[in-house]
Amino acid sequence: MATVDARSAQLVRDRYLLLALLLVAAFIRIFYISAAGYERDIELFKIWSETATLHGITNIYEKTWCDYNPGFLYVLNVIGHIYQYFSPSFERDTYLFQFLIKLPSILADLAITALIFLQLRNKLGSKPALLSAAFFAFNPAIILNSAYWGQVDTVPTLIALLAIIALKEDHFRLSVALITTAILTKTQMVMLLPIILFVTYKRRGLVELASCLVVAWLSYVIIIFPFFIDGKAHIVVEKLLGAVGAYPFLSLNAYNFWWLISGGTARDVLDTGYFYGLLSYKSIGLIMLGLLFALLIHHLNKKPLSEKKIYLCCALAFFGFFMLPTQMHERYILPALPFLLLASSESKSLKVVYALLSASIFFNLFVVLARTYPDNYPGLSALWLDSQIDIVISVVNVLLFSYLTYTMGKEVGGRQILVIAFAMIFLISATLVIRPHKPVLLSDTSPHYTSQQWGKMQVNKSVTGARLSVNGHVFRRGIGTHANSYIDYHIDSRFRYLEGYVGISYSSNVGNKMRFDILGDQQLLFSTGILQGVINPIYFKVSVDNIDTIRLVANDGGDGINNDHGNWLQMTLIP
Repeated sequence: MATVDARSAQLVRDRYLLLALLLVAAFIRIFYISAAGYERDIELFKIWSETATLHGITNIYEKTWCDYNPGFLYVLNVIGHIYQYFSPSFERDTYLFQFLIKLPSILADLAITALIFLQLRNKLGSKPALLSAAFFAFNPAIILNSAYWGQVDTVPTLIALLAIIALKEDHFRLSVALITTAILTKTQMVMLLPIILFVTYKRRGLVELASCLVVAWLSYVIIIFPFFIDGKAHIVVEKLLGAVGAYPFLSLNAYNFWWLISGGTARDVLDTGYFYGLLSYKSIGLIMLGLLFALLIHHLNKKPLSEKKIYLCCALAFFGFFMLPTQMHERYILPALPFLLLASSESKSLKVVYALLSASIFFNLFVVLARTYPDNYPGLSALWLDSQIDIVISVVNVLLFSYLTYTMGKEVGGRQILVIAFAMIFLISATLVIRPHKPVLLSDTSPHYTSQQWGKMQVNKSVTGARLSVNGHVFRRGIGTHANSYIDYHIDSRFRYLEGYVGISYSSNVGNKMRFDILGDQQLLFSTGILQGVINPIYFKVSVDNIDTIRLVANDGGDGINNDHGNWLQMTLIP
């Protein structure tokens, strides 16, 4: 009886301690709600919330540019209906709207904190479990991303964590339903799907695996059912598939392997470049990710299939997704943190990795914020804005990832996979770093001749001075122009190819027609034909071998030049 009373008393104390922890964590986050954060993300969330509320969630992709999956749009729809009650006109610059936009991420932070405590309490005891939960609740990278930046990465991470907890407890169908929900909230959660399916197969066989695939399909149908009813399910599929290739650069401010070997220029290098003419950098990144998953599956296949092993594989899946493929954002590593923390519960070395990785993520996020919005940080030193701190962060990330991968490979005998992976990394590094003739961005050179019927040609911004954007796809480098225009460059037969993207600027009137042509020594090399309305940037790669002069032509499509804004994007001359 005394033992039962003691346990009951301990449970009550645990609840109060956890509640106190959550209240302090919530108070810290509420303090940062009014911060401007990443202004473009927050503004887009507000626009999507308003659009979903006023026009219906199934119309959001047609009424405004949106590249998020339906899962989070449902959340924004709820926020919009709540906010509409207080502000029918949807005033944007209010504390309440900012609070509601950041609230889902803050609540997800707190829920993950509680789950970490509950998962570790029976295993480690109350105090160590509470300490581990605090390591997540007060993690500066998590606070910066959710409460300050305003991003939503912990929302799908919470759902993914629930999916792995369900998997661990042999609730396979529930696990698959949850991970499908997470994927339809943020596509990168698909990294856990192979792990869940393999563990399901290993523990219960093909029949259970097949039933889980059926559950995944049903979950998908249920979540996007409103789009099915309105005949717009194909738009959701396009968004899911279009997530790969939407931003075709080596890295989108993720200080990873690609950022390091490109010397910090990965944000301006197209991943369509080829490795010795055999494979594109995008393909190589996906191959390396495939090699990592081969190692993870090999690790999971070794007995025993422990809780730590599953958590560590999940952490490495997200870490590898951040490090190896191209087109990665700075935030895509965040989902690794709760899984790494749970895996480190009985490992001092993994705790050190968690602490170092948390620091590197924080600095990656902060440097990106400071460089994107320098006016918001007027007293910030050149250390953050102009130095090579991004390279230092990349080195730390590469070392941490290499340590975790090598340790796992050594443990399970996956040396062959590691040898292939590191050999590939070495060769790619050599081609990117030791190239005698590097590509040249056309926007970094001066044109020989320009002619434009309205306005002036702009470098690295649209003709109106805004960001270079085509159907919501934002580029940092390129040329903004207006119909009818001609831009000539002398290249003196020094290059083999010209590649890039082109399209109608996001600032143009919807429905405007334009045509873009590239001429080489007065011969037509490429033409888009007549373009009209809201379409994605069009990729091209043309041979300019033995050509002295190239001309970029932007013409109206037969409907006059009014508001015909065109963007030549990431134009790259390849030796």
